[in-house]
Amino acid sequence: MQEASDFSVKILDFEVLDSTNTYAKDHIGSLEDGVLVSAKTQTAGRGRNGRSWVSPGNEENLYCSFVMKRITDPFRATVVSSLAVLSLLKEHAPQADLFIKWPNDVFAGGEKICGTLCECAAVTEHSPLSVIAGMGINVNTSREELDKIPQKAASLRSLTGRSFERKKLLGKLAENLARYYINYIGDPEKVFLRWKEQNRVLGKCVELEESSGKKRTVLVKDIVQDGRLLCVEGGKEFLFSSGDVRLVKNPGLFGK
Repeated sequence: MQEASDFSVKILDFEVLDSTNTYAKDHIGSLEDGVLVSAKTQTAGRGRNGRSWVSPGNEENLYCSFVMKRITDPFRATVVSSLAVLSLLKEHAPQADLFIKWPNDVFAGGEKICGTLCECAAVTEHSPLSVIAGMGINVNTSREELDKIPQKAASLRSLTGRSFERKKLLGKLAENLARYYINYIGDPEKVFLRWKEQNRVLGKCVELEESSGKKRTVLVKDIVQDGRLLCVEGGKEFLFSSGDVRLVKNPGLFGK
């Protein structure tokens, strides 16, 4: 198995981009496997389901996209990228309650600190698929600014009370991405199980919100190999693949 030390991640760091994911998709033919595209500011950052991602400049946060040409499934790219981010955050805020919230966010307690958007890209319709993992990590955003975001949010600064040097964090993230990417290629099952262990929804009572807006409260029994949630509702099992998930504070509904 190839070691992460044998695989170097090249960082392309820009002052301003509309979106690091968009840049990576537009240049996928010329970008090498394992390139990390980054920008100090994004003017049109994107999140899941067409949502915008607030991307202020002034060295506040990390906005980057990792190109994976040996993975063709966005879920697999999510496993790699979210574990790399989680490892970075745990190293710099070890006291925080950090975990992965299905399918691709990293949370600190009840507050979101990182969002991930994984997309497929190809040079032409008949070219091999690559996957781009876009990551937005709140680093130096103040509590005052975080409180203006509609969703509860955290940053490394809000968790630790200190500021961080963006460039050093970017370099460490690149190292983590290299490690998890190479390890996943060599032993996908081992890395998947690590990712699953870090998911707070596993074995918990959650509220599912489908794309239609319909909400239902269920128990998450497992996360299957393709990333779908195996849920239990009314004694019946079903698979949930797309939508929002919220932890339910009172799990007594299921006798837990």
